[in-house]
Amino acid sequence: VALFREVVEQFHAESRDRGVEYPEVDIVEVWRRLLPRTAAIDPSGATLTEELLRRVAVEYEVRVNPVWPMPHLQSTLATLAAAGYRLGVISNAQFYTPELFDALLGKSLADLAIAPEMQYYSYRAGEAKPGMALYQAAQRQLQAGGITPSETLYVGNDLLNDCVPAAQVGFRTALFAGDRRSLRLREGDPRVANLTPDVIVTDLADVLGMLHVELT
Repeated sequence: VALFREVVEQFHAESRDRGVEYPEVDIVEVWRRLLPRTAAIDPSGATLTEELLRRVAVEYEVRVNPVWPMPHLQSTLATLAAAGYRLGVISNAQFYTPELFDALLGKSLADLAIAPEMQYYSYRAGEAKPGMALYQAAQRQLQAGGITPSETLYVGNDLLNDCVPAAQVGFRTALFAGDRRSLRLREGDPRVANLTPDVIVTDLADVLGMLHVELT
């Protein structure tokens, strides 16, 4: 674990040297650099295939960072899609993040009406939230489709990573406070001192009431 963190920090330092304020790693590349330095494999004989690296990444992640869907996630997304809302996701993520929906809900992001062009992942951009790159890209895509920032609602559980950059591009913000373990209020952080989310929700289905949409 210590070596893993060391390698991640090496990648972060390299990105900061290139001017990235909130760097993100590609976890496959982390394991590509990490595995030959461990006793887990014989560097002289092991073939670090893409399949092996991805498998190790997933095996490690599900052990150290287990995740679960929040109540009413699937029904809320389905109701919004049926009502004609355009859906998207902005996530500090790795290659396996989109697969969580299939694994936990039995539905892909496409099944949930989240189009590929509305999926923004930190590992692809090389920049993590609360950096602005993912939010700016989403804002441009939405505006190209005729949706203004003030017509966009961003829902997230982290006041700094989610609400601050979303508000900076003009999105409306909803802080999801329905799960104590994942809620991040960032108390004492000056970066959130002047921010109040537009609304706080304790159940994802609360978003439907805000938009006057009935749960199906």
